[in-house]
Amino acid sequence: GVQEQGCRALRSLTCNVDNQTEIAVEGGIEAVVAALRAHSSHAGVQEQRRPALFCLACNVDNQSKLTVEGGIAAVLKAMGAHASHAGVQEQACAAFSKLAYSNDDNTVKRAVVGGIAAVVAAMRTHPLHAGVQEQGCRALRSLTCNVDNQTEIAVEGGIEAVVAALRAHSSHAGVQEQRRPALFCLACNVDNQSKLTVEGGIAAVLKAMGAHASHAGVQEQ
Repeated sequence: GVQEQGCRALRSLTCNVDNQTEIAVEGGIEAVVAALRAHSSHAGVQEQRRPALFCLACNVDNQSKLTVEGGIAAVLKAMGAHASHAGVQEQACAAFSKLAYSNDDNTVKRAVVGGIAAVVAAMRTHPLHAGVQEQGCRALRSLTCNVDNQTEIAVEGGIEAVVAALRAHSSHAGVQEQRRPALFCLACNVDNQSKLTVEGGIAAVLKAMGAHASHAGVQEQ
């Protein structure tokens, strides 16, 4: 109870940019990671921890500290322990997307410790959950900032997962808007271009464009 509400409070406080730094200075990152470890078997507690990590990771300096303090490892452990809990998976993918964004060191490390496989597994396990699919694709997009990860994502089945998400959520504009950047980044790899065609990526994009003709964000992506 104390840990859950404490992380919820930190998440709310991180809406202020200055607070993101202050929380790190006061030991907030260590506290959140410690809570993840101590309550790894409690799905509700884990679900509340992820938004706190996501918000703290909006600060670039905090991204490195979260890695050093074991934040990535703690998130991965929770994803494995609560594979069937969509809420935990959604928030974990959201945390990954922020930790990987504009931080190549974290991106590489995450691929090594199994982050790509964990994100793809979450998308496969919860194909009809728009939140999991949206955050999963956002995480994969961030991970593709590293060239080696583009290949690894394809190997782990990430292309199939993204295309499946496009098809399953064709009527959801927000979901569709997040899928496009993931496909765009994956297509930067020449080998992935052919696989995207074979898996129906082009057809899925065209279908979504037709379904959301008035949505500028979908059309842009």
